[in-house]
Amino acid sequence: MKKTLIAVAAAAALTTSAFAEVTFGGWGRAIWAPVASMGGDAITFTSTSWGGDGRIGFGMDFTSENVDMHADFKLEDNKAEINDQLKVVVRPIENLSISIGKLQDDTLRGDCCYGSWNWLRPNWFGGMLDKSYKAEDEGLTFSRTIDLKGVAVKATPVEGLVILAGIPVATNGYGDENIGNDGDARLAETAYKAAKVAFGYTIDGIGQIKAQFLGKGPGSDYGEDDTGDLEVAFKLSAVENLSAEVGFKMQILDDSDLAKKLVALGARYQVNDACAVAASAAVTLYGNSDYDPSMAFGAGVDYALDNGIGLCADVRVAMPQNDIDPSIGFLLGASKGFSNGKLSVGFQGVSVAEGSKTGLCGSLKPAKDGAYEDDGFVWAVPVCFEYWF
Repeated sequence: MKKTLIAVAAAAALTTSAFAEVTFGGWGRAIWAPVASMGGDAITFTSTSWGGDGRIGFGMDFTSENVDMHADFKLEDNKAEINDQLKVVVRPIENLSISIGKLQDDTLRGDCCYGSWNWLRPNWFGGMLDKSYKAEDEGLTFSRTIDLKGVAVKATPVEGLVILAGIPVATNGYGDENIGNDGDARLAETAYKAAKVAFGYTIDGIGQIKAQFLGKGPGSDYGEDDTGDLEVAFKLSAVENLSAEVGFKMQILDDSDLAKKLVALGARYQVNDACAVAASAAVTLYGNSDYDPSMAFGAGVDYALDNGIGLCADVRVAMPQNDIDPSIGFLLGASKGFSNGKLSVGFQGVSVAEGSKTGLCGSLKPAKDGAYEDDGFVWAVPVCFEYWF
């Protein structure tokens, strides 16, 4: 029986290889703080950059001329589950693809990831600034267009132009946010009002302009009748060794007092083969004149030495509105790269202000929905394990 199964498997593999390419890969990150403090006794913990236990992720890609499949899984927080994507992609004609499943597409996303983002992230990266947009490095200047369960289309009809569109659709009996039909399936009205549409056009030697509308749909946090977010951005490519992008985001709400607007900038400059510097800034403006703007900004440097050794440092500042004092976070780190991984050690700290909710990652912050009662300082010595296969 075993020989038969082996023969069948071998025949299937040979048959498949004539038409498709099959690849497997893995990536993960785990962080151990041998010593850390929230201002009291020293503690120790394990985590990831985004909080929770370390992640082991793995994916499978099946690629052919017209049809692809991708499965992405993660082992994290003592459970196994689908990670970012589980999809089938069909290309019926040239320059057009249609996807179905759990989907993400970063073609147009405006990222500015550096320094602390890859270690223990200060909590304002995840939206801890009161009534503010998230100050995340990923999508800081331009959000990910496609991040949904449903159907998406990607088209490149002419050189330099890319068009994305997606519709979030719940599978029958699966459940999803904004359910509109006895908890089993999404109402058509809800789904189509939550559609996402984006375009980007690259001007050779100058840069890329892009815009998108991210529908929220009725029943979302925006209310029954409100529509969604509008975003525009420009990515500069005219300056050698410089990658820079400026973006604008606004909520389209009937009640303008509740609406927020975000202006953000991210840049990275390769000084030489060894040294790169990065900077980011975000300002959130509020429709209600009683709210002051909130801001988050930072700068960092990476320096590569011989034998796979690297040094990095950054500083981040969060300035919430309404009389809460700023919080300042910093990182000093060193890393050693290997063939399929990296080991890093550093020192991170965040000054915390009375009334703020900031801290480091999910491990050094106030209890859920809490705030610090006094000014203080939280710190950790993170040892980061990162691996890819």
